[in-house]
Amino acid sequence: MTDRFVVSLDDRALRTRLRQTRWLDMPAGPAGAYGVDQAALRALVEYWLDAFSWDRMQAAINRHDHYRTTIDGQCIHYIHVRSGNPRATPLILTHGWPWTFWDMRRLFAPLTDPSSHGGRESDAFDLIVPSLPGFGFSTPAAPAGGNFWRTADLWHRLMTDVLGYDRYGAAGGDWGAFVSAQLGHKYAWQIIAIHLSQAVPLGMFSTGHPWRARISGGPSPSEAALRYERRFASHLAVHMIEPDTLAYGLNDSPMGMLAWLFQRWCSWDGTSGEGVSALTKNQMLANATLYWLNESLPSSLRFYANAGLEPWRPSHGRHPLVEAPTGVTMLAGDLPEGVDLERVVARFRHSPRGAQYNIVHAAAHEKGGHFAHFQNPAAIVADIRATFRAVRGAD
Repeated sequence: MTDRFVVSLDDRALRTRLRQTRWLDMPAGPAGAYGVDQAALRALVEYWLDAFSWDRMQAAINRHDHYRTTIDGQCIHYIHVRSGNPRATPLILTHGWPWTFWDMRRLFAPLTDPSSHGGRESDAFDLIVPSLPGFGFSTPAAPAGGNFWRTADLWHRLMTDVLGYDRYGAAGGDWGAFVSAQLGHKYAWQIIAIHLSQAVPLGMFSTGHPWRARISGGPSPSEAALRYERRFASHLAVHMIEPDTLAYGLNDSPMGMLAWLFQRWCSWDGTSGEGVSALTKNQMLANATLYWLNESLPSSLRFYANAGLEPWRPSHGRHPLVEAPTGVTMLAGDLPEGVDLERVVARFRHSPRGAQYNIVHAAAHEKGGHFAHFQNPAAIVADIRATFRAVRGAD
């Protein structure tokens, strides 16, 4: 059973807690030397209290059609953004961490109404935009816990059993890239194509310690490679080994939660220095509010641990591993420093990682970082269109 859903949350308790924040005494030294830049964090908290309007944000969120259903004991929230084109391609868009479904909204109009946004009528998509299990309004998490390959099974049930699509496409970034790649691996015969903003190795979390990966591949990684590794090592290690230890503090303190999220937004956006994010304040605080009011931060952290506790295993031994036609977007800010964008696509296509995919389109772009769907939606839209045009051309 699927029910219409209206977002209606009260943020008064959140604002009270923010006013009670106990700030750290900071030692002398450069800003950000010990982690998040306190001055930038204070400014964002002040904005959260004095300028950010959850009521206005909630009204904007409610302009879309929201639904909730339950599959295998897991509550699943999703937005359904329909195109006016009866031949539109169904496409499920999946976010990552610390994202929410709301990071995808800049894709809604150009993908559903391409004729008004520089595309062809045949580029139209019907969009299904869910919240990952245990994230946002897809709470509480099912007792079995969520991970990316379980989520792919849920998404396939949602698209076929609940919504009745025979075939569909999938796209996403971060965890959404893992989920989409798994759909293209396990359910390739029903997947028209997938698009990834990160070309992830599906077995990455099967090692149990992905934060140890060396970007350079050599025994003595460069300083640039170490800085790139540092972007991800701390959160991967903590989220996989003892997420609940961290979650007690983040679930209790909205400022503590914001500090953890803000540091990720700043260090992953790829376009700014420490303590300043290229994401808008309203976008960051919409996500933070969605995590806080739904008490979904703990279960979102466990998503990492569950990927290690129940490691991914291939569903077949065929080649390529991901048989569904695949498009890939690479953004400069999400790559190690010094990467040559003119050569990165060719190197990827001929790499062991690239060989895991049935690549029909790949492109690199200068603008944007890890949060591609919000930072550079034009590139994502163009590459999604190119991916599905390649498949239609093959047909």
